Amino acid sequence: MRIYYDCDVARRVYLDRERFTAFLISQGMTEQQVNRLNIRFQWMLKERDCPDGHNYKNPHGCYKYGSTVYLFVHEEVQRLTPQRVNYALLHEVRHYMQHARDAAGFQQLLDEWKDLPYRQRPLEQDAFAFADQHKDQQFITID
Repeated sequence: MRIYYDCDVARRVYLDRERFTAFLISQGMTEQQVNRLNIRFQWMLKERDCPDGHNYKNPHGCYKYGSTVYLFVHEEVQRLTPQRVNYALLHEVRHYMQHARDAAGFQQLLDEWKDLPYRQRPLEQDAFAFADQHKDQQFITID
């Protein structure tokens, strides 16, 4: 797993790599899948295009299909809480896990469900459920 910090504010965020790696492996990921994972903490202004090509209002993260999870540090720094970043991390990494399990099927489902409202898409529902289930396992601290 590689972690990138794309701005000074993002450097305040610390991901416990050892605990998070053990967690991912306990969730069925292989060491190779964990090693391919890139996590980028990136500054983001409100209502900006995400690296996945979509435009979201105040996103906390997105998964760029392949191996990169983006977690956004907003201009509203008071919103930067360990709980929010941790939840976004769990949600977006779940998309990475979905994709790693079945890349062709993942893309097919994205295409089939693109017209559904965001919260009604089964891949999103699964990612929210995963984050809800594991949100008490805190992997993020902020200094």
